[in-house]
Amino acid sequence: MEIPHIWGQGQIFAFSALDGNVYRSFDFAGTLSGDRIGIRFNTKIRRELAMTGLQEGDIAFRAVCGDYIHAETVGGDLKIIFSAAHLVIGQLPEGAAAVVFTEGKCKTEDTGGSIVQDTGDGEYTALALSGNRFAFACSDTKLKAVKTAKEGLCVDILAEEEKKLSFYRKHSTSPVYSDLYAKCLSVMRTQLFSPESIFSTIWSTPDRLPHQDLFLWDSVFHGIGFRNVDGNLAENVILAMLESIQENGMIPCRSKILKDGNIFSKESQPPIIAWGTWMVYEKTKNLNFLRTVFPKNILFLQWCRENRRHVSGLYAWFVDENTPICRCGESGMDNSPRFDKTANLLAIDFSCYMANEMRFMARIAEEIGEDSAAWKIEYQSLKQMINKTLWDEESGFYYDYDINKGQLHKVKSVASFLPFFAGACEGERSRRLASHLTNPKEFYAPVPIPTISADDRTYGSDMWRGPVWINFNFMICEGLRKTGFGPIATEITEKTLQTIYAWYKETGVIFEFYDSENKKPPYSLRRKGDPVEPYDMRVRVQTIRDFGWSCCLTLDMIAQLNNQSADSADL
Repeated sequence: MEIPHIWGQGQIFAFSALDGNVYRSFDFAGTLSGDRIGIRFNTKIRRELAMTGLQEGDIAFRAVCGDYIHAETVGGDLKIIFSAAHLVIGQLPEGAAAVVFTEGKCKTEDTGGSIVQDTGDGEYTALALSGNRFAFACSDTKLKAVKTAKEGLCVDILAEEEKKLSFYRKHSTSPVYSDLYAKCLSVMRTQLFSPESIFSTIWSTPDRLPHQDLFLWDSVFHGIGFRNVDGNLAENVILAMLESIQENGMIPCRSKILKDGNIFSKESQPPIIAWGTWMVYEKTKNLNFLRTVFPKNILFLQWCRENRRHVSGLYAWFVDENTPICRCGESGMDNSPRFDKTANLLAIDFSCYMANEMRFMARIAEEIGEDSAAWKIEYQSLKQMINKTLWDEESGFYYDYDINKGQLHKVKSVASFLPFFAGACEGERSRRLASHLTNPKEFYAPVPIPTISADDRTYGSDMWRGPVWINFNFMICEGLRKTGFGPIATEITEKTLQTIYAWYKETGVIFEFYDSENKKPPYSLRRKGDPVEPYDMRVRVQTIRDFGWSCCLTLDMIAQLNNQSADSADL
């Protein structure tokens, strides 16, 4: 059994819905500190629960998980455990102390056994101490915070510890990247909220901090990762996302659950629901899951047709002309140079996503006994339009099409390889397109696949303008394998995993994106602005750490490697 054991600044530390009720409307979660052993909690006025009196050289970490930490020191064991949604308990070694620091104005009160931090904003924390035990609780009332903390001193630490460890025993994997696999599991646990408001099942959020809401395509990617852990859970995170569907069939990019109501974004996100549903179904074989998803996705795809389809039959993202940096959040590639100078594109990625959805809706229809003919016809029509309008014969590459100028918009991005994902590129065209992936002057970077070709003037280290994103590598490799380019897919997958693994061992975290040149640490990459130190997840120009779909899709890639190894051993 592998347990994550690398301490890293910015790691998520939070209670999981797998262990009890935890709600978005009043969440108590934190990130690990970088300058000492501590957790910085994302309350309105931030608090840090810190362990003082420890010498760095005397600490040997045995577990650094998303909700459980165990270290051996010369003075004994240090244990920190998220025991409930608003309660952290622990055990201190000799000579160490647990203290709470706050960033802003705070009234501190000793109630006799508990030290209360009142920041005057309706959030209270209490630190209870007894011998070598501590308990740290948060509530919207002082009395409840004190009561919860005092009760926390009586919680059986060994039993709580065993509860956390049992998860890893249950979901252990073979030796291929086993410690990275365990790290992914650890993060994935922290990103689950309990049923709340419109969500009737457990649901998943992109990274818990800074994002705490439900997002469309993140939910699908998370479902793909969770299919290797718990099929029912994988289904639930997708079904929860479908519960955000609006009356007109639109599924919002972001669904925010607050104490006093819900907020839905006005834009959507890439349509990948049928594909993700099928990926989960391959594991669960649950026909009822297909039957539930199918009619809701029909409504969503119809909304896409009515609101995003051009008269040509291809699809165009909503682009915000008034936003200079993040012009196309709906595409997911919000600051891509594809959108720098134009707002009216027939989009290669959107059109491929829709084609792929038609293909998988046909499969689902056949599996549940529905008519698949119309889906197949629409798939073939979209394939033809993609190849007729978005293919450039001279360069052997796909591009967006500028509607206003009546010509291809020749920005070479990773989106142009999605015809592999959609099964829309065949024969000689597929070989010509694949050659760009093996060209060092374009996309054959030390870490493939850069989001922008290396010979583009915008190529660099800013988010969608060069760095490598795990979700695109995953989708493109899925398509490459099914289009006869298995060796290229294998190489991309192996280099992707090697990069993620190397930076995990160095930093303890899994990042949102990585430098395609592998020269800059992920934490020093631009995120629509110059990076700053120290890490603070509230500062959005910093690369997000312990990012959800990076973990979920990394886990799935490792699982596929393990399955391939097992199949080879059986031959």
